[in-house]
Amino acid sequence: MTTRHAPPAVSVIVVCYNEAKNIADCLESVANQEYPSGGFEVIVVDGGSTDGTLERAREYAGRHPHVRVVVEPRKGTAVARNTGVREARAPLVAFLDADCVAAPGWLDSLVSAFRRARDRDARVSAVGGPSLIPEGSNAFVEALKLALDSWVGSGGRVTGMCHPRERLVDDLPSLNVVYERRLFDEIGFFDEGLMDEGEDADFSYRILSSGRRLLYSPLPVVYHRYRSSPGAWWNNMRRYGRARGVLLVGAPAMLNLHYLAPLALLASLALSPLGLLWRPALAPLAYFPTMLAAACLIALRAGRPALLHLVAAALCITHIGYGIGEVEGLIKGVARRSRGRARCGE
Repeated sequence: MTTRHAPPAVSVIVVCYNEAKNIADCLESVANQEYPSGGFEVIVVDGGSTDGTLERAREYAGRHPHVRVVVEPRKGTAVARNTGVREARAPLVAFLDADCVAAPGWLDSLVSAFRRARDRDARVSAVGGPSLIPEGSNAFVEALKLALDSWVGSGGRVTGMCHPRERLVDDLPSLNVVYERRLFDEIGFFDEGLMDEGEDADFSYRILSSGRRLLYSPLPVVYHRYRSSPGAWWNNMRRYGRARGVLLVGAPAMLNLHYLAPLALLASLALSPLGLLWRPALAPLAYFPTMLAAACLIALRAGRPALLHLVAAALCITHIGYGIGEVEGLIKGVARRSRGRARCGE
C-alpha cells in the first residue's frame, strides 16, 4: 500500500462498467496485495455504471485510502483505460479487469517479472500473465478452459493457453499486464476509435511495430470469470473476431495463420453444399468429427471424460464464432474507412 504523500511504485487500473457482481471481489483481491517494493495505488475507472457498481466501488475506496474512483462519462473501454493511465501517479501501470480476481502475490510477481525482463532486454515494454478459471466454475466453463488450453483451441496463443515458461509473444491481453507509464507518451494511448473492440490488441501491435517486445510470464496469475454459457461465449467470440477484423483492415500486416484460419474454415464450410455437385467440396465437413476427436483426446488427457461433448462444443463455438466475427469486423472496418475517406473529400 502507499500513503497519499508518497508517489506509488505502481498504479493498478481497474476499468469497469456494470460489474456489480464482480467489483467487490476484484477490489478485495488487488487492494490487499502484499507489495514490498514501495507502494501501489488502485484506480477504478467507472464508465457510467447503472447497476450499483459505482456505489460499491466508492464504498470500498472509502475504507481503503490507496483506492480511488474516477468516473468517465464517455463510453468505450479504450477511453476508460486512457483515463486511468492519465490519472496514474506511478512509473508503472498495471491493468486488471473487473471480472478478474488477482491471486495472492500477483502484483509483486508481475512487476518483478517486468523488472527482470528489462534487466535482460531493454526492448521489453510489457509483461503479462495467464488467466485461470476460478474454483467452482460450471461444467461449460471447465470445458472451455480445457479447450482453450490446447493448441487446437488457441493455437498456442497466451490469450487462451497457459504456458509453463516465459516467452516472447505478439499480443498481451489487458486483463493481466503491466507497462511503463512513459510508453503511452512515446507511442500513443489506446485507440479510442476502437471503443470496446481490440484496443489492447492494437496497442500490442503498435508496441511491436516500434521495435519493442512483449513478454508472457506464468507467475502473475489472475482468475477470470469466463462467459458461463455456450450462447454467451458465442457472442464473446464474435466480439473478439469483429475486433480483429476491424484491426486487419487498418493494418493488413497483422494477418497471420491464427487469424486466417477461422476465415478459411468459414469459407470452406459455406462452400460445402457444392459437394452435391463436386464431392471434394464436402471435405470441410470433416472439421466436425475432427473436433470431436480432438475433444475426446483433450478431455481424456485431463481426466474429465464427462466434459467431452462440452469441450467439442467449445472448440466449434470458438472457431466458427470468431470467424463470423472477423467477417463482420472486416465489413465494419471497410465501411469505417470509406466514411473516413468521404469526410476527407468533403
